[in-house]
Amino acid sequence: MWLGVPSQDKMEIRSCLPKLLLSEHKALPYFIRNKLCKVIVDIGRQDWPMFYHDFFTNTLQVSPSLGRRALCCKDQPPRTLSVLRRGAIG
Repeated sequence: MWLGVPSQDKMEIRSCLPKLLLSEHKALPYFIRNKLCKVIVDIGRQDWPMFYHDFFTNTLQVSPSLGRRALCCKDQPPRTLSVLRRGAIG
């Protein structure tokens, strides 16, 4: 689905999501915050390094505010892996 999104819209989303997370993280419910972190990481997996050059910069900006939770999303195995494989690497 992300592949079909126009480039200009992708740039807007990549720019807005970390800003939203930084500005609203205290007011957001815990599960929304976690999902937002996960979406940012999933976008980074798809677009970095070619299209999302500031992915790690954004991640480091978010991490002091959100702590370990924001960084842990990077370590989650993708859903496309089989359950057995996820267990082996997790």
